[in-house]
Amino acid sequence: MAFPEGASTITLTGRFPVPVGGAARAGRIVLAPSTVLVDRTRHAIYSGGGAIELAEDGTFTTELLCDDDPDVLPEGWRWHVDEQPAAGIRRTYWIALPSTLGSTVSLDEVAEISAPDGGSQTPPPAGSGTPSGPAGGALTGTYPNPDLAPAAIAQFDPAGAAAAAQSAAAVDATAKVAAHTAASDPHGDRAAAASALTTHIGAADPHGDRAAAATALAAHVSAPDPHGDRAAATAALATHAADTTDVHGIADTTVLETISGAQTKANAAQSAATTAAAADATTKVTTHTGAADPHGDRAAATSALTTHTGAADPHGDRAAAASALTTHTGAADPHGDRAAAASALTTHTGAADPHGDRAYADGKLAKTANLADLADPAAARSSLALGGAATLNVGTGSGTVAAGNDSRLSDARTPTAHAASHAAGGSDPVTPAAIGALSLAAYGNMWTPTDHGLTAWSFDPATCGASGTALSAGFIYLIELVLRQAATINRVHAVIGTAGSGLTSGQCLAALYDSSGNRVGITADQSTAWTSVGGKSMNLTAPYSAAAGRYYVAMLFNGTTSPNFSSGSTHGNTFTPGNANLAAGSYRFCRSASGQTSLPSTVTLSGYTPDANNLWSAVS
Repeated sequence: MAFPEGASTITLTGRFPVPVGGAARAGRIVLAPSTVLVDRTRHAIYSGGGAIELAEDGTFTTELLCDDDPDVLPEGWRWHVDEQPAAGIRRTYWIALPSTLGSTVSLDEVAEISAPDGGSQTPPPAGSGTPSGPAGGALTGTYPNPDLAPAAIAQFDPAGAAAAAQSAAAVDATAKVAAHTAASDPHGDRAAAASALTTHIGAADPHGDRAAAATALAAHVSAPDPHGDRAAATAALATHAADTTDVHGIADTTVLETISGAQTKANAAQSAATTAAAADATTKVTTHTGAADPHGDRAAATSALTTHTGAADPHGDRAAAASALTTHTGAADPHGDRAAAASALTTHTGAADPHGDRAYADGKLAKTANLADLADPAAARSSLALGGAATLNVGTGSGTVAAGNDSRLSDARTPTAHAASHAAGGSDPVTPAAIGALSLAAYGNMWTPTDHGLTAWSFDPATCGASGTALSAGFIYLIELVLRQAATINRVHAVIGTAGSGLTSGQCLAALYDSSGNRVGITADQSTAWTSVGGKSMNLTAPYSAAAGRYYVAMLFNGTTSPNFSSGSTHGNTFTPGNANLAAGSYRFCRSASGQTSLPSTVTLSGYTPDANNLWSAVS
């Protein structure tokens, strides 16, 4: 569920101590406002809070409404805190959470306060009255007869002996109750007892003490300590919780090992063993690697290799191979074909045209000449249609050609100023029709916003009626304008004929919305400016760069008497001329539902109803 839009909130954190035994903290904390909270329109709102379960480390975090938010009613409400640990003492008290504490605050930094006056959800302080409903903290079940919670029992009986005995007793008792219940008349007196019970129940006051008993019960319930033992019981429970000797037959509970403690010791032992094993292995590998002859055979192997390498002919074939190679190399013609080859080469080389193609090749271009052997280069270029650019270098000056990445060919370059050529009388004048604009002749004698020093208006102010119109308090009025071209909007204009009075500060405003309902500009408070007559030029808090399109001026009034604003013709609520042929979402003049005190960041145009007050407004 979401907080109200714009509400002041604060994050409350806290931590409850973890029990000595190391068990996870259980329980919850319940946070509730002192009364039902509403906004200024009297609608109930979400405040945060409720029951928050503690994390295993005893912490909690929650977001709550600040109790000094001016838009949250009634004033003076506060937060009620109910601490309900599963093993511990339940506490309830009140705190204040103003926005001055910052965005986040810890519960142990917040002081307890007295109960606020007039709260409708004020729980009784702990220890007063007779408890009722579900039990919490160290108890389970329901009042007035709760039992110890399993978590509380486990803290004092880790072995579960009490739980086992309780389970066995429950099984035995269940069996005996079942046998007793199944008997038709286990005591032989059911009929007589039934008759006597009927008579007893039918009597108006069978014991003659009902009135006295009711009085006594009321006195007992309202007494702060009817049995006189609450303080003693609280002290005894605290002593029992702090005792570390002879608790439930355990001589000294401080020597008990928790699961988490045993696991920590086991992890430490395993880590130590792993570290020792790794160190031992590293030492042995280092010793082996550093030994001169770890396997005892390095000297013999080295000696055998040296003997083999130093032998003149270890394999007994070096002399024969050397002799054969010398004989082959020294032979005049070892393969018997050298004389024939030499004769054939001499004949081929001396022939005038051994391949029969020299005459043809002499008329062709030589590849190695790279076209330098052309008889007429200019005629060759003309035949290839290369033109004069084929002989020009790349550059930016005269007599050169431009490259493809020349910056002068880029659309991103800064154009040469030439506005004068498009002006009237220029070499390339631009006409209104060429850009979709009306010519001066088309306007004739018609007045336009620019003639008044304005950017756009709802209609010509000269057509406003004599009486004007007042606004109804708590309504947002929208007046549509058409911006024909982009412009920067700095202010909103209106005309007041009769001054307003008793205007509510901060709730008399003007703003500018776009055609999607987004607020794009707003004025400061106008509750003083609207108490005088005349033209009102209301500055926006920041200029707005508006594109061409449709926009809405918004007006909001709250107070005793509305100013009387200039407006156009109207035929009452039955017909609105300014909205003729327009549908919901596109009305020129419309208004919101009642009860508005501010101009929101967005509006839903389709939800606004047509309005008969054709208000005049403008922007500049």
